[in-house]
Formats: sequence, C-alpha cells, structure tokens
Amino acid sequence: MPKRNISRCVMDEVKKARRHGPPGGRRCGGTVHITNSVTTTVITVVSKVTDCTDETREKMAGLLRLHAETISMSDDDLGSKAIKQAPHRLPVRQNEDVETNVQRMLERRLIEPSVGPLFSLMVLVNKKDGSSLFCVDYTELNEVTRKDAQLLPRIDATLDASAGAKWITTLDLASGYWQVEVDGRDREETAFAIPLGLNQFKVMPFGLCNAPGTFQRLMQRNLSGLVGNPAYATKEEHLIRIKEVFQRLVGEGVGLKMKPEKCQLMKKQVIYLRHVTTPAGIKSDPQMTACIPRCVREVRQFLGLASYYRLFIKDNARVADPLHELTRKGEKWHWGPSQEGASKRLLVSTLVLRHPDFSRPCVDGSAATIRAVLSQTKEDVLRYML
Repeated sequence: MPKRNISRCVMDEVKKARRHGPPGGRRCGGTVHITNSVTTTVITVVSKVTDCTDETREKMAGLLRLHAETISMSDDDLGSKAIKQAPHRLPVRQNEDVETNVQRMLERRLIEPSVGPLFSLMVLVNKKDGSSLFCVDYTELNEVTRKDAQLLPRIDATLDASAGAKWITTLDLASGYWQVEVDGRDREETAFAIPLGLNQFKVMPFGLCNAPGTFQRLMQRNLSGLVGNPAYATKEEHLIRIKEVFQRLVGEGVGLKMKPEKCQLMKKQVIYLRHVTTPAGIKSDPQMTACIPRCVREVRQFLGLASYYRLFIKDNARVADPLHELTRKGEKWHWGPSQEGASKRLLVSTLVLRHPDFSRPCVDGSAATIRAVLSQTKEDVLRYML
C-alpha cells in the first residue's frame, strides 16, 4: 500500500468537515470552521504516530478533527473564555437594596458564596412601585453556552386551547424558575459579583438562555397527557381537570408550589398572555393599550404594542401610518389631529376574535382579492374568527 502524505490525509478530513459540517473546530452561528491552527496541530500530532499504518493514522486524523473542540491551542486556551467584567459602581442609595436582596436570597437558600473562576454582573431594575428588582446580566455567559433547542409553545396556539371553555383557570407557580435546582457542578457558572464578594445560584436564575426551555420541558413532562386536550364545558369536568393538575404538581419527586394570589380559579373571563380570554373569544387587554406616546421613542413602543394586537384592529397598517411617519429619519416631531386620531383608533379597538367552529361552513381565502377576513355566521350574527 503506497504511503500517503499525512498533511494530505488531514486536509481531506478538513474538506469533509467543511462539506458536511460535523462537530469540531470553531463554531460561528451553528457553522463549523476548522481553523488553520487546528489543522497544523492535528498534522503535528498525527505525524508522531509512527507505530501504525497509514490507514490508522487517517482514522486518527479524522477522530481529532471530529473532536477539535477538545484541543487546547495555547496555555490560555482552557475552554470557554473567562467570564469576568469590571463591576459597575452603584449609587449609594442602591447599595442598601443590593445588600437586602442578597441577604434575603441567602436566608432562603437560593444562593451561596462562590469561589469560582468566573462571574457576571449584577444589575438593579426599577419597578413600577418604586422598588428595585435584583437581576444578573448573563449576556457573556449566554454567548458561550450551548443552546437548548426545546421549543416554546406559540401564544396563538395557547390561546386557541381555550376554545369552547365555559370556565377558565390559570395557575401561576411561585417564582417558578427558583423551584428548579441547579446541578452542583454548574453553580459556579451562575456566579455574580457584588461589592461584598461573589455569590452563585443554587436554583435556576432568570437571564440564562436555556432557562425558558428547561422550565418548559419540566412543565411538559409533568403535565403530559393533560396539555392540548379539549376544554371542558361543565363545572364538574373543570374541577376534575384542576384536580389532575394539582396531583401532577405535587407528584412523587416534583413538589411544585403555586402562588395563590396570582391564580385565577373558575373564571368566566381571565387576563392571560396580555389578552382577555372569555368563552366568547379573545380581545386585547385594555390596560396594555391605555397610553399616549409623547416622543419618538414612545411612538415606536406604542407601534410595537399595536402590532402585537394587530389582529384586533381593522385596517391596522392604514390606521397606524400617521404614527409611522413620526419615526422616519429626519422627520420633526409634530403631534397633530391625524396622529391623535390614529392613536385613539388603535387604543379603543374592542374587536373580539371568536374561536372557529369547524362544524360550520367557513372559507380561508378569496379567489378575487388577496385580502380576506375569516368569519362565520351564528344566530344571524357575523363573528370574526381567530
């Protein structure tokens, strides 16, 4: 068997990596890149394998290429980059808030002192009632974290699940993320810095990129078989379903707890996911739209909110056009009658989107135009569908 050049063998493997994209090398947006330094290192390592055949060396090159992420390229390359940032200087009045929040979490055994090699920055977010919300900025940690592909449910699909329900119940877990324990080996990665030192979370904190997926997976596993079933119309059926959910939440090895003041039990109408949900259908939450913009920044925020509720606003794009004019580059601020009228039109929309009754005739398009509204007639009343 003729001998093959080792570097050629490695380059063949590199070409395969670029063509098929298996694990290894430097990752950028999900694409694998085998860098020249990695190629050189693999060639050097494989060239020292002298007690085997060329075929074995080729396999060794492929193995190293497949696991290029395990190769340290320098004395400073010890895995992911160090997550360390210079702490912000806090206003004097916020120091007391930080100490109070940290002490409370220590007493509740949510956090513990940390001696790890990395940390993220703590930030305080002002709440509506004037108090401060303790948060951690995990931006840099999230950048080097392998992302969880767990899918989150669509809001519209979740709202559709209430179709046909005469009674509606919503349950809210008490600090749901904090009821999920972090593996002891991973706690140091959640560390955050305060003036008095480092602490790390024993429970899942807010801000981690994989926290939503982790929590969603927990809910799906514990409520398997209950999610997606048809809504029940009678009180007795509804109470049976609530009992089943309660039993799952306190089941063996689960022990999840709810916050009673945030739960809505046996209601005809509930506010859920920024929508008002009723047996008749779904409409926008008036509290979310009760605001008038006073500057360009607030106009953009207002338009974003209006876009969220666009299904409830007839001719939304045309109505909102005077407001979009204010956001154009170089446009001077002018709040006139057209803008006032547009904002009020967007605010006062009371359109209720009905859940479709698939036992009745309906259409999903038009052969003459590209504009259509899905509707059904019930008891001689035209009803708009979701």
